This record gives sequence, C-alpha cells and structure tokens, in this order.
Amino acid sequence: MKHRLAFFAVIIPIVLFTTEYIIFRVFQASGVLIQPIEAGTYMLLSIVLPLLFVLVTISNTSSYLKIKSFLYTASTTWFGFVLYMFMAVVISAIFFGINFFFNLSLPIHYIDLFLFFLAVTLVLYGLFTADSPKIVNWEIRSESLAPHWGDKKVMLISDTHIGLVYKHRFMKKVVEMINKEKPDIIFHAGDLIDGPTFDYTRGFAPLKNIEAVLGTFYVEGNHEKYSREYQKFHHEFEKIGTLTNISDKKMIVNNTQIIGLSYTTKESHDDTKERLEALGFDENMPSIVIMHDPKNTRALTGKGVSLVLSGHTHGGQCFPFTLIPRKIYGPYNHGVAYTDGIPSATSYGVGTAVTPLRVGTVSEIVILNIKS
Repeated sequence: MKHRLAFFAVIIPIVLFTTEYIIFRVFQASGVLIQPIEAGTYMLLSIVLPLLFVLVTISNTSSYLKIKSFLYTASTTWFGFVLYMFMAVVISAIFFGINFFFNLSLPIHYIDLFLFFLAVTLVLYGLFTADSPKIVNWEIRSESLAPHWGDKKVMLISDTHIGLVYKHRFMKKVVEMINKEKPDIIFHAGDLIDGPTFDYTRGFAPLKNIEAVLGTFYVEGNHEKYSREYQKFHHEFEKIGTLTNISDKKMIVNNTQIIGLSYTTKESHDDTKERLEALGFDENMPSIVIMHDPKNTRALTGKGVSLVLSGHTHGGQCFPFTLIPRKIYGPYNHGVAYTDGIPSATSYGVGTAVTPLRVGTVSEIVILNIKS
C-alpha cells in the first residue's frame, strides 16, 4: 500500500507535468496556444488538477465531501485529455517531419488546431460512452451447464467501481437496467468499489434493489484489496443484503457449484488449482467459478471447471491502451473464449478506473445464454 501511495504522490505527477509541458510547447510553437488566456488556463489546469488528484487519493480523511468527488472526477478526466493531447503531439511531430524531410509546406497550424479539437471531442465521446451502459448478449456452449441453466437468464457484471466518480445516480441507472432484464442469477466479478473514501450508504443504496430469483454472487477484486478502509467496506457491504460475497467460498445453486476466488497479485497456475481444491471442488459436478482477474483461466479449465467468469481487464478501456491487455491476456481479454472446449467469459465492466472515459470499449452488462 505504501508503494502505491508513493507512486501516486511522486511518479504520476512527474510524468504528467513532463507530458503537459511537451504538449504546451508543441501547441505554442504551432500557434494554437499563444493567447495569454488560453495558455494561462492550460498551464493552470496542468498544475492544479494533477496535484488535486494526488491530494484526494492519498488523503487520510475518513469523511466524504462532495467537493472531493468533483475534484477527483475533474482531475481524472484531465488524464484522458492529456492522453489524447499527447497523441495529437505525436501526430503533429509526424507531419512536421514530413514537412522537413520532403520540403513541403503543410499547414501545421491548422493541422494542430484540428488535432486539438479532435482530442477534446474524444474526451467528450469517452465520457458519454462510459456513462452509457449497454446490455450485451453472449452465447455460452456448455454440455454440463445447459441442462441446469439453459432455461435461465444468467447475468455477468463487473468493475462497477462505486466511489467518487460512479455514485448513486449511475448505480441507480445500472440497477434499473439489470432489473428490467429480470435475470435469474447475477454474478459480480469484482471491483465493486473504486478508490478514496466515498459515501458508502448512498453509493450502495441502489444495490439493495437488485432482483434475481437465485441470488447475486460477488467476489472481491483488486480495488477492494487496495482500499485503506477494508474493514469499513465490509461493514457497509453487509448492509446491502442483496449481494452474497463468495470470495474463497463454495455454494451449491441449482445443482451447480458456484465458487468464488478472490483477487491475488501473484499466483501461479498451480496455486490457483490448489485454492480451488481447498474449497472442495468436485470435478464430477457442474461448476461456475468467478475470478476477478482472468490471468489463470487456463488453470481452472484444466481442472474441469464448467465456466469461468471474470472482469478486471476493462479491455484497456481507452485506445491505445486497448492494445495492451490483448497482448497480456490473449483470448481472455474480453468476450467468450474456449479452452479445450471449456468456456470462459470476461467483461469490460460497467464502471471505469483511472479516468472516467471509454474509447474503443463500452460499459456493459452481459447476459449469458447457456446452450448445449
């Protein structure tokens, strides 16, 4: 935890300040940021917002303030703006190089002006996409699960990240969408909460209205582990009443083993198998395992698990970061994958982390249609 705080307090501001300065110099040189008001506003935001993010993140106060929510949301949105402004700078440098090496006269000023407004447009698009959850349907082929779940509506959600950004209004909308679908069972694959202290009572309130005939089952993700208020989180979680925490537990529902494996930072395939066995896994009985991080999915399918459900990756959330988890997780990055005929499903999640933007991914609630 101390290392994470040091990272937020030192490394992130240094990287941001350096990147912001490069952006400023490039757009100043091309004549986009030359007016005192424009340049001054950019410089002010580039200094203040990263510092506010650090202060809110590492703050030891246990009280929730609306101003913290506003400042945290504004500063994390700024991260997305800096990302796309830096990409604009890279593209601008390419055009500048073309001008230089081929002795052309491309209108760099107007190109940079277009790139500047394109970056702003992508941020606005990303904010809208992240705040607009969608219902998606995936087909799951499983001979062992189909007899028990073929006539049931199974729902997968993950990464709600309830906190300073996604609060009561957003969760109320998500719960209303869920209930409208009338699921028989819901699986929440972790990261229920986000980061700094928030209004647990109001943030969790919509979850009390979740309706599923066979229940809602949840496992803890990495953000629960990161929380400096882990005990408080558990205390408030118990008040929800509609979610069953099955982290490192096993239950029998509808003649199926429902097993939850909590998040661990470093774990080999053998370790995952041992944890599964320790929970009394029966290879001869249909099973659904919820595991936040899909990195060891192959270990579970190798043990004969009928279906593995995960989240965590966000699909990279924002382009170009969408390219990274594809390399790390391969087929388990997003969607349905089959390993030796055994299915697994990984969701992009409902909420976001680091910045409240989605570009190249969607906020999704997944309905799993299980067939033989």
